[in-house]
Amino acid sequence: MGSLAEMIEFLEAADRDLGLFYGKLEEVQRHFDSNVNNVIAVREAEIGFLQDAFLAGPGQFPESFRREFDEQSRAQAVLFDAQLDGLRLKRDEKARLLSELESRRNEHAKTVRQHSTGLDEREEDLKRRVAELETDISAYNARIQEMSSGLGFMLNLFKMKRIERQKMDLLAQRDKIVPEIEAVRAGWQEKATEFAAREAALHDEWNILRVETAFVSEKYAHLLKDREVLIRKSAFLAAAGKLSGDSCRLMPEQPPVESVSCRRCRIKNRTQRFFCLYCGERFAADRPDVAGSLVELGELNQVHASLEEGIRECAAFLGLLKGLRDGLAAFKKSVESVKQSQDKYSALSKLKIEVPPACRDYTRQLAELGPRVDVEYMYLHPREFAAHYRKLGEGLLAPARIEGFFKQMGDELNRTTKEQWG
Repeated sequence: MGSLAEMIEFLEAADRDLGLFYGKLEEVQRHFDSNVNNVIAVREAEIGFLQDAFLAGPGQFPESFRREFDEQSRAQAVLFDAQLDGLRLKRDEKARLLSELESRRNEHAKTVRQHSTGLDEREEDLKRRVAELETDISAYNARIQEMSSGLGFMLNLFKMKRIERQKMDLLAQRDKIVPEIEAVRAGWQEKATEFAAREAALHDEWNILRVETAFVSEKYAHLLKDREVLIRKSAFLAAAGKLSGDSCRLMPEQPPVESVSCRRCRIKNRTQRFFCLYCGERFAADRPDVAGSLVELGELNQVHASLEEGIRECAAFLGLLKGLRDGLAAFKKSVESVKQSQDKYSALSKLKIEVPPACRDYTRQLAELGPRVDVEYMYLHPREFAAHYRKLGEGLLAPARIEGFFKQMGDELNRTTKEQWG
């Protein structure tokens, strides 16, 4: 029979196999991401050229594009104004909160001043009383000294005793007031620390809100000032994004580029006219005219959309694998917890537990996926790569299959602990 330690080793081995597979897929994904970034850079350069040309003189663009631009301008104006209204409301709300916060700071400062003034007056009052008592005590000392000189000591003995008692009463009053002064000072020090902490918190909150308010206000003012220009640019980008290699034939047909390897990604292309289907690298010289650039941009749009679609599918596949690895880690933690209890309490017998055969078979099939990821797959298009592994993993990584694996493992652990430990 197996043991908890062997079950933990099984889970660790399964995670290692999945980790190798996941690492290879990440490498492929980085390769695809690099290609997409290159496409984006080339595409942005084309868009920049065409946008400058259009804003300088729309007449050099075909009528179909101008109509699309006008339609997009109306749509973008609606979206832009909605965003502007939202920003204005946000600015006004920030300003209101800032005003409220400033009022709270002023109120706090007023409270500090009032408290400080009250304590100062209390301390001064106590100090005046001490001074008065000190004066009275000095007067009693003088009378006692006068009455005790010469024969006066004998004649005034009883009076001196009475005066001495009165003096002692004054000393007692003074000695009682002095600690009150110290208590007032200590109380003020405690309050001062509390007030300072509150002021610091209010200042930090005020400073953050002030910066946020200024940022939103400046952004609103900028958008309002440049509204027309920004709408035109947004409309142009939207219109340019609708171009495709088939819908914008503004130049004479050219034969497809012969089967050659892309100088950047080394992949052979057979159907592209201007750019590599896999990384967007140029196959033909850059067309400096508007008509040619429009056709080039149409092809780049298709290349970019195709790559983005494939990469999203690859990312989804990676997400499934990550979720499976997270599940293995969580279940392994549960098994380790049971083993810790077994090792800690001698009264518990050593569990005899087996990994269900179906679970071993499942992880074996998953492990076989890793070696299939070879360098050659980097020469596939992301959509082709994703389709290939979706077909391989559609049974293994189906939610029901993954849930079934963990359910069997969990049921085995629960059943065994209940039967052998009661």
